[in-house]
Amino acid sequence: FSETLSTSKNTFLSLDDSISSFVYSDSKDLLSQRSVLFDSIDPERRPVLLFNQDSTEFIINLLACWLSRRPVVPVCLPSKKRIDFINHIVEQTGAMIYTIDKNHSQVFNLRSNTSSLLSDLAEVTDNSFTSVSSSYSVDSKPLYPPTTAVIQFSSGSTGTPKGVLITASNIAASLDLMSGIWNISALSRFYSWLPLYHDLGFIFGILLPLMNGCCSYIISSADFAKKPSVWMTHLSSLSISHTAGSTSGYAMASLQNYPDSISLRTCEYCMIAAEHISSTVVSKFLAIACPLGLPSTSLSAAYGLAESTLAVTGDRIADSLY
Repeated sequence: FSETLSTSKNTFLSLDDSISSFVYSDSKDLLSQRSVLFDSIDPERRPVLLFNQDSTEFIINLLACWLSRRPVVPVCLPSKKRIDFINHIVEQTGAMIYTIDKNHSQVFNLRSNTSSLLSDLAEVTDNSFTSVSSSYSVDSKPLYPPTTAVIQFSSGSTGTPKGVLITASNIAASLDLMSGIWNISALSRFYSWLPLYHDLGFIFGILLPLMNGCCSYIISSADFAKKPSVWMTHLSSLSISHTAGSTSGYAMASLQNYPDSISLRTCEYCMIAAEHISSTVVSKFLAIACPLGLPSTSLSAAYGLAESTLAVTGDRIADSLY
């Protein structure tokens, strides 16, 4: 894994194309410092909640936690509507640390929100950290297998989300299987607008590129929603080979107008997953994308869930569908 990290490059984009990039060779000292910081705050190595959204800080904190054999919990930003959900996660994981980007920390001001258990936890940002509250205590530390790498909370809608324990070997086996099936190599180029706290966005946008030492480009879900055409535009301008999205995302992309100059010929693998798969949406998307050069075998339907370390099944959409 360390060998592939040295060749990977993960770039975060915005609509105005301002970027930040994670390059392992430039970040090794920071990873070590962040790992030491986590251990100084919580020597018990409890899980760390990752609120970092669409920035290099997500990767830095992820790898720093794994460097010290500490599990991570990718979580959506803690808005007022999600307080109960976030409190549930804190109670379930026994976390004492959360990480968040400086700008989001200022917007949400979590330290002053007494209705959230996060107000007692240590906050680590890209510039500083705030110590855990002296009044905060963990009654009993949850027992995790020592190889637990990720606690992924399921996204099922029929009940309270449950934390799924995913070990390092679970992740390695799944990533190796996906890499073989999808012909991923160091030359592959990834693009994702899926949120990093979602298991598909986490694995497709971050872990697969890191494991295979290739380039990835990530834009926020919010930016994609503002301008859905940016997806196809970037697939063309960045010569992307692998991308993924939800059914609703493909529906939004199909409603846009694209110039004839766009070419999707390099896109070898175009996954549709995360929601029910609509043949109507698929047909509309292919009617737009194939004239732009998308290979007829690119689109692939897939199904997964956190309890199975994401991937369960997937196959190419048959040519007869369109």
